[in-house]
Amino acid sequence: AACADAGGGARNASCLRVTIRVLDALGREVARPADGEYAPGTHTAEFSSHALPCGWYTALLRIGSRTVTRSILLLR
Repeated sequence: AACADAGGGARNASCLRVTIRVLDALGREVARPADGEYAPGTHTAEFSSHALPCGWYTALLRIGSRTVTRSILLLR
């Protein structure tokens, strides 16, 4: 995330609140691979689907006030 300086001081003004939530078909949150403040740039997030049954899921990416939604079909 790296939104504070090395000494843990002031917050970087360009940082944005980012959350990634994975929801099942009933809208229940099953994973939250990202939740914090991130500086601009490229980041990666991973989550384990091993405990989830096959089916449709929704990934919600929220960056500041903007939300992007994607469907995920989990097959084994």
